Amino acid sequence: MKITNKKLSKNYYISSASLIISFLVLCYALFVLTFIPLKFRLILFLIAVSVTMLVMLLTQKALWRATLAASIFIISAGLVMSQKMINRVVETKDYEIVEYVLITNSNSENNLIKDVGFYGVKFNDTKKALSLYYPELSEKNIEHIDDPEQILNSLYDQSLDAILVQSSVLSDVEFFDDNFSMKTKTINTFTMKEPRQVITKPVDVSKDSFIVYLSGMDAYGDDVMRSRSDMNVLAVVNPKTEKILLVSIPRDTYVPLACEGDAYDKLTHTGIYGVECSVKTLENFFNIDINYYIRLNFTGFVDIVDELGGVDVNSLYEFKTETNHSFVKGINHVDGAAALAFARERVNIDYGDVSRGRHHQELVKAIMTELFTSENMNRLPQISTYLQNAVDTNIPSDDIMSYISTEISNASSWKFEELNLDGSGDMKVVHSLSDKYKYYVYIANNDSINTIKDSINAVMQEEVSDE
Repeated sequence: MKITNKKLSKNYYISSASLIISFLVLCYALFVLTFIPLKFRLILFLIAVSVTMLVMLLTQKALWRATLAASIFIISAGLVMSQKMINRVVETKDYEIVEYVLITNSNSENNLIKDVGFYGVKFNDTKKALSLYYPELSEKNIEHIDDPEQILNSLYDQSLDAILVQSSVLSDVEFFDDNFSMKTKTINTFTMKEPRQVITKPVDVSKDSFIVYLSGMDAYGDDVMRSRSDMNVLAVVNPKTEKILLVSIPRDTYVPLACEGDAYDKLTHTGIYGVECSVKTLENFFNIDINYYIRLNFTGFVDIVDELGGVDVNSLYEFKTETNHSFVKGINHVDGAAALAFARERVNIDYGDVSRGRHHQELVKAIMTELFTSENMNRLPQISTYLQNAVDTNIPSDDIMSYISTEISNASSWKFEELNLDGSGDMKVVHSLSDKYKYYVYIANNDSINTIKDSINAVMQEEVSDE
């Protein structure tokens, strides 16, 4: 009997020690769990303390104590993993990926390549960088050709052995031949990491107004891949008044590029120079400070909407897309694929790209409304798995955690306002394409620009009424 008591005593002390260690682990987990409001973390801690005290008072059986310790360990591990998953989403990347493809005629011999045509932006910088990272290219005679039709014809008539094209503008070349993919072959792909400048203008997002540039990239794959920006929306957020102003700028808006000596081009083309170019160009255009950016690629876009269980988006028109997705005028419940079709459509709706911009606003509003429901905020660690593959942002992690914590705690009821940049179409030479041609651009109306400036300032400076 004495041996049994000694064994029980030993098991008792082991289980008690495990319980103490598990509480220390829980304290650590609650400390790093910054996306959960402090009051909720305290409640969870008090519940754990109460259950532990109850078990210790009611029984001295080691099994109960060991079971409770194991349960606390498991809960603590889950909390820490949840925080790590969210941290990966908000991790700011200090680089962008620029991809180039080397293409030849389908019947060409790869080892006979000497003369190469280059189609893309920043030729001199790119040529130096490619030669540094990929020495085999330094042996080639690389010529910059800014006309996509000319470079394609030179490949076909064998004036060039191959063409080296920035992936984000490859569609310009493909446009001139429906059979491009059958007549050519990609023999190599080159990727480079381009460092980013720090352009964040931090504020306390839980109480100070701020502006976020939302960019929807017309690319699939890595969320830091440089590409044209199809969606361009400024989200002006006032956390005090719980108001968000969404300003849509059409992709073809004719703007002076801040990164290219104020040379005029389409807004969508700023994306191929990097997100800093997009942000600085819009800052100059509206005379504002943009605090942060969020880039969203189309691959992850579908997954996010599906993980949210679909969203209810308002359509301004009844229309059908080439992907056979149909929409009624008014509210439509859409899954990821339908949401993507809705966001991309501009051919089968009135006013083309202008209406597409308004639909972008409606979709952003629908996603934010669904994301900030209490149910989805509690599922944030699960949703973050999809966000990390789709979202590229420079919002500091501490600011995002503070914002999420405030949302969970207060369950804010956000009010949305929308504005669109008005203007008219014209044909102009653009900086990033051949000056042999004129391209469709959207000339912004000065009165509309001023209205947007005034509205942004009004939302930013608005205070909560005392009434």
